[in-house]
Amino acid sequence: MLALKHFRMHFFSKNIALFLFSNQLDILNIVCQFLPQGVVQGE
Repeated sequence: MLALKHFRMHFFSKNIALFLFSNQLDILNIVCQFLPQGVVQGE
């Protein structure tokens, strides 16, 4: 019972880490898409 609880918590925290990581990649993609336009407008 205790091992199952530990496994579930480990699995859950792993999912949260994956979720945050994929969100960071999405944000990076958005920033990379808008950044060149800003650089071009700046010059």
